[in-house]
Amino acid sequence: GEQGRPRNVLVVIKPGEQSTENALLDAALVLQQEGTTVFVEENVKEIMEQRFAASKAGAGSSSSPSPAAGPRAPGFDVTEFRVWVPGSVCIDFIVTLGGDGTVLWVSSLFPRGVPPVLSFAMGTIGFLTNFPFSQHQQCLKEVVRGNQFLSLRTRMRCKLYSYNRNKQRGTGHGKEHTEHDTTSGASNGLQHNTEELIGTYVVLNEISLNRSPSS
Repeated sequence: GEQGRPRNVLVVIKPGEQSTENALLDAALVLQQEGTTVFVEENVKEIMEQRFAASKAGAGSSSSPSPAAGPRAPGFDVTEFRVWVPGSVCIDFIVTLGGDGTVLWVSSLFPRGVPPVLSFAMGTIGFLTNFPFSQHQQCLKEVVRGNQFLSLRTRMRCKLYSYNRNKQRGTGHGKEHTEHDTTSGASNGLQHNTEELIGTYVVLNEISLNRSPSS
């Protein structure tokens, strides 16, 4: 029923490419017509508003404006985008327009549970993007109306530690506090092996570590 229909949709893109930004407007228009509120990240809203403000200014000062420069009519008004602030609103599902990097970026935005993701292929690498954008109208309408199956994915949470060996001269006075500390040596020299938590990361399938020459 209407009570179970999605209300809030987050659309994620990597701004800077006109084809992707145009696709955002096309997808947003379909979602708006289906009765949902369209959210984007703050930098995306700012870029889209700047782009169309500039195009309108250019159209006003030119006797023959380029049709591709300004918003297409009828279309989505960029001022109607809502800025998504993490934790401020419940997102019912997410639409990504790009490649695998865009999907991975979405995963990083939600360290715990991720809303369902509908990913359209518009990037160079597309192992995680299952739908061509040419089918966006049909796919978006089916998801909003509850006519799509949901496949669950398991993510991994990885903690990265730095292991340091620091030698401290003296008799043990002024010993620094560490999370894990093992001490060995004579009374005139103490060696402390420390583990420092660098960060916690949520990944989809795997994590790759690269040790640079300077480490």
